[in-house]
Amino acid sequence: MKFKKLLILIVILFAIIVVSFIKKANLDKNAAIENQPPPPTMVTQEIAPGFVSKLLISKGSEEAGRLLTVSKNGGGEWVIDSHFNTKARKSQVESVLKNLSGLKGEFRSDSKDVLEDYSLLETQAYHLELQGSDNQALAHVLVSPLRTRGTKNFVRNAKSSTVVVTDSDILTSLGLYSKDAKLDYKMFADFKVVVTEASKIQSLELTQPKSTPFLMTKREDVKNKTVTWISGMADKEITLETGKVNELISNILNLYAKESADPAGTVYGFNEKAAPWIRIQLKPEEKPNEIMLFLGLRFEATKTYFLKSIPDGQVYALSDASIDAILKKNSDSFLTSAALAKKS
Repeated sequence: MKFKKLLILIVILFAIIVVSFIKKANLDKNAAIENQPPPPTMVTQEIAPGFVSKLLISKGSEEAGRLLTVSKNGGGEWVIDSHFNTKARKSQVESVLKNLSGLKGEFRSDSKDVLEDYSLLETQAYHLELQGSDNQALAHVLVSPLRTRGTKNFVRNAKSSTVVVTDSDILTSLGLYSKDAKLDYKMFADFKVVVTEASKIQSLELTQPKSTPFLMTKREDVKNKTVTWISGMADKEITLETGKVNELISNILNLYAKESADPAGTVYGFNEKAAPWIRIQLKPEEKPNEIMLFLGLRFEATKTYFLKSIPDGQVYALSDASIDAILKKNSDSFLTSAALAKKS
């Protein structure tokens, strides 16, 4: 009898323990659900970069406040058409597109009454618009110039008053590091003057001011994997120092402008009827296969030269230090030591 009572007590105790565990598990589950952060609030849908043809950035008024327009040209390359069609850096443009695609974050408010507090009124915020072909609207996001902390930005969709704080640091991708910062087109500009590879260059013609053209032609021995640079006519060829020619090519390929200028300007001093300062002939399969650089005037006040690139028609202002390194070269600069000794 005593054993039977003990067994009943054990069963009751076990049942109490089981019920306690179940109750605690339910309480823990409910607490976990309550403590889970709410799902992120979507601002834009996913947008493939290939579908975007234009990026427009404004401050305040969408038209009067237009700061930058970047578009794809006929060749599919990004250019800043709000600044003389200056070449744009693809990586910088795509960084902005990536931040705007599938933009989401933590909900803050959906009241129009507090938009001013977040600097997200239409007159306060930066407007970022993405357009596809035929100016089709793909996205329109308003970004507050205010920062919460770190990389977080306040944003909202132009069609909504819902304020979201996102970890996508759109302001940094625009080069805006404070609420009073100004958008600079140079953040997006590609100032590399000659975009090609040294291996694709077949010949170079250098015409220094008040000098005759000096032509350098490359000969490649595919079998022996050697490259020789020569100058002169077939009956009087001169073999040049390969390292010295390569140094010139390196100087040319490392020409970076300080800024771009209006190609319609008339104060640069270009003479496009004369031989270009530098003529680069590329391999026949390259398009274009010829690049010409015309040297303009030097401005002492800014210590810059103006340079015009053909066929893209861009005009650049470059520091005189980068130009002077090439201006110091003449025909003797590329001769071998033996040829120089013979000449002297």
